[in-house]
Amino acid sequence: MSISEESESINSKYTLYEEYIKKIELEKILSEMVTNLIKSQNPEPIVYMIKFLTGLLSEEKKVLYNINIPPPYPQAFPIVKYPKFKNKNILSKYLNKETWKHFKTKRTIYNNNINHLTKLSNNLSEDPIGICIVDDDCINTFDDLIENIICDVHNIQKDNLPKFNNDINSIRFCDPNEIYIINDLNDNFSEVTFEFNRNVEGYTINNISKNHDVVRKLINTEILKMKTEGFFDESFKEIYNYNYLIEKEPKIKDEIDYMEKIGFVNEYYNESDKAIFSNDNNTVMILINFSNHFKLLIKGKKENNNNLNIVDLYNKGLNIMKRISLFLEFMNGKYGYITSNISLLGSGFRIYGKLDNVNFNNLEEEIENLNFTNFKISNNSIETYQDYHLNEVNHIEFMIKFFGKFYTLLKLSKENKSIDINKLNFKEKNPIQSAYDLSFDKLKHLISPYGRNINDLLEYYKKDEKNNYPILFDKYEYYSFYPFISEYILQSQNFNINEKNHISKPEGSKTNLQLTNNEIEKLKNFTVNVYRNFSNHPFACNPFYKDNVENIENEIIKIINQINSKNNFATYYSLESKEAKKLIKDYNIPLLYDEKMKNFYINYPKNRGIIKFNYDNLFGIINDIDHFKLYCHIEKIENGEQLIQYFINIIEILNEIGREINFEFNKKFGYLTSNPHFIGNGMRIQIDLKLNNLNEEINILNENKDFKWEKINDSYIRLENLISIGISEVEMLCNLIVYIKQLIEMDGKRT
Repeated sequence: MSISEESESINSKYTLYEEYIKKIELEKILSEMVTNLIKSQNPEPIVYMIKFLTGLLSEEKKVLYNINIPPPYPQAFPIVKYPKFKNKNILSKYLNKETWKHFKTKRTIYNNNINHLTKLSNNLSEDPIGICIVDDDCINTFDDLIENIICDVHNIQKDNLPKFNNDINSIRFCDPNEIYIINDLNDNFSEVTFEFNRNVEGYTINNISKNHDVVRKLINTEILKMKTEGFFDESFKEIYNYNYLIEKEPKIKDEIDYMEKIGFVNEYYNESDKAIFSNDNNTVMILINFSNHFKLLIKGKKENNNNLNIVDLYNKGLNIMKRISLFLEFMNGKYGYITSNISLLGSGFRIYGKLDNVNFNNLEEEIENLNFTNFKISNNSIETYQDYHLNEVNHIEFMIKFFGKFYTLLKLSKENKSIDINKLNFKEKNPIQSAYDLSFDKLKHLISPYGRNINDLLEYYKKDEKNNYPILFDKYEYYSFYPFISEYILQSQNFNINEKNHISKPEGSKTNLQLTNNEIEKLKNFTVNVYRNFSNHPFACNPFYKDNVENIENEIIKIINQINSKNNFATYYSLESKEAKKLIKDYNIPLLYDEKMKNFYINYPKNRGIIKFNYDNLFGIINDIDHFKLYCHIEKIENGEQLIQYFINIIEILNEIGREINFEFNKKFGYLTSNPHFIGNGMRIQIDLKLNNLNEEINILNENKDFKWEKINDSYIRLENLISIGISEVEMLCNLIVYIKQLIEMDGKRT
């Protein structure tokens, strides 16, 4: 053998030895053993090391090799090493040599250290996060690090991290009307999967507790009970041939690989712990003791040209999860359900979707900007999944946004064009234009579930800048164009919704503020408009609305009849009736007729109704801008009590109807309307005030940001509130009365 051949042979053997040592983690085991021995200073080092090594074996292996060394075994104190980042992931942004010093000595109550959390960075180079949660104490022990990563993954600000409630029993089932946009996608959807992930309370995620088979037996017993209750069909059973299953369900192989690389398969893990249950066509699958203790997959696949019933699929999965939660308590924390994958923290909910027959030419940038968690394109199909993040409002809105992204791709594909819009130029600066300028770059490649871009949102405004407001087709466009909406609210109402996460429903019907007779004499034309949309229906201006117009009419007629059966409340008139036309003429009720929208391309609904309430000057208008508008107008105010009473009547009517019909309310925005100028409590108050010494130099007119004013004539100014978000209706009225009193007092002093 030549020297070169001998050298090559030695190197080859050295490589084999090195790979073997790495595979069995011999260096790690010996390092920890010697470190522990030195720390303990045991007088019998050989006996100590034998017991230490015995403690690393499972009970099965002790029996197999006839090892009868009794406990106690020395507890290991792992040597903590800085992770080897194979790529730049989110963990690498927040864990560096400096911050490492703070975390390397920390351990959870289950004795997990930072190396247990960061195995992904060492073992799985393509993982975008690089860290996993191995037990329910990780978030408390490594709070600074974990919270930084949570905020990054879930796109929320650390200063505003609230406590989230994603309790499965508080999540409501989906109404088919809520995801009406799916009807235009069904022909192209070939597959949809809903995934629910949970870890069982009281057990660590990576199986270091050595309680073999416990979780599996618990769930297995309950699954058999649920089968007799009809939750699963007769074919639902445990699958033993994983290889056969993996051929049909590659996601299972991904799950197993992920678990091994994350470090969940360790010396304590028993292969018999894991189990897969499935029916014959694999549309319902349950995985036990993989990366999460319990995973439910509900899958629909298009067959024989029959479209998927996506809403039924979701409701079926939710029903199973609610039932299993009656028996099992899942691991929970301040951010909701705790899972090994930080991206699933909160609800553990994920959707997979596959859309076929899509032309992806020139759509690369659009797909990137849709921000799917992950996607894969092959031929004319796109397969993606999306994780439910902590900044989501609820499951229904999350699904609308998810399927809306597919609608975007389908629309662009059919039109064979990409999103390419130019920035609009306007004549003057106002809240709309300021918000548009600040958000355009973020939104120029974005399209809503209804195929609209940021320029389309301003279509009505572009036709005539006196219109002075954008029009949204649906509540979900609030989330599509969130950067614009948030800036618009900040510019128009001086309210930063990014700093104020939750808005309570405005309530109350009493105020003690009184106006004197002298002050009342200076007031006229008190007008109140309150805008509301009904939950589970698109906005009235939405072209998708055409099939829901009569539903809205019938729904409110039914509610009025129900209330009238208890007490005489109101009368409904069709707009075409003589009574309605007389009311409109006598009381000068303003309606938004089609001719006012003639320059706007939307298909505005024609049939409307008028409701005459059993209070003077109080009317309800159906399908005017929004589904329901409450309108009150008093030309001459007799006294302060009259004004307060009218306002109380308005609140009581809203509460009365709201008890029977759910108005669309959102914790981030308040009541949602097609015109974002009214979001919050949806109310606009307007009143004319006489000032004998009116002068534009009265600084208080310009200093108050809650109200705007315009000069009507030499004596009167018209006041109207600017603020409707983050404030109750009663507070608005109180603030207005205080402002009126201040103006009258200043006017008197100038005399």
